[in-house]
Amino acid sequence: MNWLAALSVGSVIQNIAFYLLLWFLLHANYCLVVAGSDKKRATRRLPRELCEEKALAERIAGLENALEGVSDAVYMVDRDWNFTYINKAYERLQRRDRAGLLGKNVWEMFPYGKEQRYFKEYDHALRKQVSVHFEEFNSFNGMWVSASAYPVKSGLAICFRDITEEKLRRG
Repeated sequence: MNWLAALSVGSVIQNIAFYLLLWFLLHANYCLVVAGSDKKRATRRLPRELCEEKALAERIAGLENALEGVSDAVYMVDRDWNFTYINKAYERLQRRDRAGLLGKNVWEMFPYGKEQRYFKEYDHALRKQVSVHFEEFNSFNGMWVSASAYPVKSGLAICFRDITEEKLRRG
């Protein structure tokens, strides 16, 4: 057998092995996980549910990492108005630690918000499942904010930023 024929047979065998492995990964109830350094790798089989959970956890971690890096304050509330997520910018702008807010009711923690436009706009977004955007003076910490709320499956995702300087420049 010449080298060209041997190469072709080898390529066919590699392709068949690759497609069998691909089929197995797509259809089996297990997936392969490779862990360890380049020098020493360990491969093990995990149930597909664990692989999907791991992939979901990695996607969530990536999203949280992205949200932690944005300059806008971002937080999420459930349908009962309890904080479920708070980013670093929110902590900085509100001068509050997320550990003291998570799981607590936003309107109990910030009752002034119910008297201002915040409650009306956010309640509308949640009830009607529409996005809202507005500007409001935050009397609690003396700043103008540009706020947006977006309905999500579990409640609302809300982001805002300090626009006090922009407002003062505009007059």
